[in-house]
Amino acid sequence: MWITLSAIREMRDSEGKPLVLSLISDYGKLNATSKEIEQSQNQYYDILRGLGILTFFEPQDQRVTLLTEVNVEKPDEKIFRSTINKIQENIPYKNVRVRA
Repeated sequence: MWITLSAIREMRDSEGKPLVLSLISDYGKLNATSKEIEQSQNQYYDILRGLGILTFFEPQDQRVTLLTEVNVEKPDEKIFRSTINKIQENIPYKNVRVRA
């Protein structure tokens, strides 16, 4: 997994800009309180850290989106739009590639 993420991080778009790698997860629970959201985030970051891949998704507040933050599950468009807007407001979907 680390090799694949490293290779993706080295890729460039047609303008030579690096790709932005982000992660969307159904981790956590719906209708969570602020405290539960923070706990879910910390738990999830610990999982990524344990896998040795947390650094690929830094800064986490812009590169990791959990269902508990947005209060919807995949494949609801809202979770994808929220993730895209964390990177840059109003990026057209045509400029986004989603991989499961």
